[in-house]
Amino acid sequence: MAPAIVTDDYYAVLGVVMAADTLAIKSAYRRLARVTHPDKNPSPNCKEEFQLLQAAYETLSDPTKRKDYDVTRPKPSTASQPAASTAAGDTPRREYGRTTTQTASQEASNTARARALETLQAQCARQDMDIFEARRDVRKLEVEITKLQEEEITDAHEAANQAGWWENVSSLLFGVSSDKAIGSREVKEERERRRLNRSAAIRIKSMQMLNKHGRLSTLKMAAHSTATAIEELKQQIQAEEQRQEAERAAEARRKMWEESMRRMREAEVQRQRQRQEEQAKRERKEQERTEKEKREREREQERERERERERERERERKEQEREKRDQEEWVRKEQERDKRAEREFSQWKEDLMRRERERVERQRKEQLKKPAETRQGANKQQYRDSKSANEPQSACLHRGWWTQIPGRAVCSVCSETLVKFALECPGCHMKACASCRRTMQGGKRKRSRGTKLDVSEIDKHESTPSNGTRISTAATKRAKVAPTKKGGVAEPAKSALLSVTNRPPTQVLQVIVFGSGECGELGLGPREKGTPRAFVNPFLNGSEATAFHVVQLDCGGMHTAALTHNSKIVTWGVNDQGALGRDTTWDGRLRDVDAEPDGEDEQLNPMESTPTQIPADSFPAGTSFVQVAAGDSCSFALTDTGLVYGWGTFLDAEGKPRFMYANDNHIEVRHEPTLITGLEYITQLACGANHAIALDQAGGLQPHRVNMRRNKAKDVASGLEHSFAIDRKDNVRAWRLNRYGKAGYAKDAGSDNICLPYPMKTPDLGGKSVTILSDGADHSVTVTVDGQCLVWGPIDGGQLGVELNDEQLQDDTLILRDDRGIPRIRLRPVAAPNIGTAAYVGCGTGHTIFISDEGRAYGPRFGSMGRLGIASDDDAAVAEKIMGTAMEGKKLVWCGAGGQFSMIALLAELAS
Repeated sequence: MAPAIVTDDYYAVLGVVMAADTLAIKSAYRRLARVTHPDKNPSPNCKEEFQLLQAAYETLSDPTKRKDYDVTRPKPSTASQPAASTAAGDTPRREYGRTTTQTASQEASNTARARALETLQAQCARQDMDIFEARRDVRKLEVEITKLQEEEITDAHEAANQAGWWENVSSLLFGVSSDKAIGSREVKEERERRRLNRSAAIRIKSMQMLNKHGRLSTLKMAAHSTATAIEELKQQIQAEEQRQEAERAAEARRKMWEESMRRMREAEVQRQRQRQEEQAKRERKEQERTEKEKREREREQERERERERERERERERKEQEREKRDQEEWVRKEQERDKRAEREFSQWKEDLMRRERERVERQRKEQLKKPAETRQGANKQQYRDSKSANEPQSACLHRGWWTQIPGRAVCSVCSETLVKFALECPGCHMKACASCRRTMQGGKRKRSRGTKLDVSEIDKHESTPSNGTRISTAATKRAKVAPTKKGGVAEPAKSALLSVTNRPPTQVLQVIVFGSGECGELGLGPREKGTPRAFVNPFLNGSEATAFHVVQLDCGGMHTAALTHNSKIVTWGVNDQGALGRDTTWDGRLRDVDAEPDGEDEQLNPMESTPTQIPADSFPAGTSFVQVAAGDSCSFALTDTGLVYGWGTFLDAEGKPRFMYANDNHIEVRHEPTLITGLEYITQLACGANHAIALDQAGGLQPHRVNMRRNKAKDVASGLEHSFAIDRKDNVRAWRLNRYGKAGYAKDAGSDNICLPYPMKTPDLGGKSVTILSDGADHSVTVTVDGQCLVWGPIDGGQLGVELNDEQLQDDTLILRDDRGIPRIRLRPVAAPNIGTAAYVGCGTGHTIFISDEGRAYGPRFGSMGRLGIASDDDAAVAEKIMGTAMEGKKLVWCGAGGQFSMIALLAELAS
């Protein structure tokens, strides 16, 4: 409460100037109240100081009380007053904002600023009044001008009304008196004077209004300058107040700090102890929480892995069930087809026998008319014919495995005498030759040698049975055959009945080779045994007119076959088992036992190490080829009519050579090209190490038909001991050996003998739209339609061209470890890095070459003997760019690989 008689300077108590507004007073009060409140200030005079501060705030915050206080405000106390009170023995009272905390210069400065502010505020008020007067004068002039303009408009309307068209017409027709005309002129003159006076008044007032506007602008600028000065002065006053407040606050903080230091020192030790205990408690809780989260995360990961394994098992189980159902459905349909074919064959045989009996009866009647000596020989043949025609028909379907019976025997169907062995049916124990066995099992029928049948009748019945169903057209398509040079398998001539179904490639390639050529695999001639850097093969440089213009190649284990633009087949490399399809005998290898070799270069056979064409007379005249394929010791060529020629041999599990079976004989090796019988309408070939696959037009796989069920194949690929096929629904199917998971199945991938018995869908490649497949000995690579290159197989061999991170190595669904816990196999496809968009890929026995969409070649640096075109001995698991002057600035389009060598190719620029 303020005292009745005011003796204190409330402005000094609050530390504000006399011109301070209510907001500044309120802010100062709040700031000082936080310092002087008895609950926060240990000073014994704090209560009295706070009461004075509260009285000052109540007085200055109320406009009425502040006005009365300004009238009775005491003058500031002099410096002698504190001294007098001190001399009298009174204790000096701490009063924030009074003369005890301010110097005389600060007080004078504050007073000067307050007076200057009052002067500026008065000046601003006068300027506002002048602006108001100027605006009032402007509005007055605007009203007068508007009034004059309205009068002018009114006079104009009156003049228009008086001088209408009727008055003018009347004056012309009837005439008007002179007095009236004179009056009209006077009125017009008066009106014109008024108009001129108004115009002059409007111009004068407009000039006055323009001057008023100029004065108003000047006043506004002056008022703005005054307001700016007031604002600057207020800022100075506020800055001074803030500085003084900072000094007062610093003093208060210092004294409060001195008062509370003892309690702070006493409490510091206790707080430190409490903080240490709380910190230890938090650390224990954090450690427990971390361990709990880790255990929970591990349990969740284990549950997720278990769920994934369960889902994988469920998928495999469903896949197996579906495959089993499909297999059973296929078997059922095959049985139905066999039964239907058996019925048709029985009907056909009955018709044929009926016709034969009729023919025999006609011959018997004709023989009766001949002499007795000519009838005697015919009766024996008639007896055999009638006996075979009257034999009862067996109900056996002749399925299953027919056992070989060694020794001489007679075929029960064609009556042919078999010298070596006969085949015995497991159902009815009938003995027959191999051709008749195939006939009875639903294959092509062989005409009996012991029965004299009319060939035209047989062809007619084979082509069109009695029920109208077409069974076989082998007789109608049979062409004349001629024996080969060595008396082997008969080869047909070019038949006009076979139409062109395949188109050969037309783009000529320039072939680049690198790797080991110790056996002539690179085709560089007898003096070049290898090159660690990429090197253009001069014999296969399509840009040179004298070189072979190759359009397609395929690399085998230690040899290569190539197809030229003019349908010639060129081979080079090892010819130990006839893999080159031509004679490579060379007398240069024959030397005296005691003679020393001339050099390492002379050890190569130029007939093998130099690309050489297979003689044209090895094939029928007019034969045109579209593709070549190479295995370990064999090669094949596909014609434009869908026929297949082959040479070389396959090796079985015991290392014995086996090539084909023809004319009841096993052919072990073919050193020259021979027609592969039974293969027709073929569109693509693929060779593994010791097996081959042929894809026909219907989407089936030959020669022994691989069961693709209802999903027809459109592309095939073969690895060392496994194969792939892409069906027409873009599903990838694999079969045969699945060691290291190379066939795409993670189950039992670590076993060496796990096999896929029939084409099984690869689950991780479903929906990937695979366009290119390539397989090595133990790994596989695919290229998808979007250019992604996927690899899988063994990790430690460097074939994949990828380096797995720690997260992938810890995933048991992606990585298979050995007994020692070392990662060994990549179970699922992973994208190869550093390649970009892939365009082509080629796999060798243990290495891989990648071609990017930009035409660059890449390979992992695990290639020994320079087979990757990288001369460095350092290993690198990730695929790197293959450098070389032969490919610098050129776009590659193809790559291939063999055992210890590699090849890449680019489009050749043909020489004119």
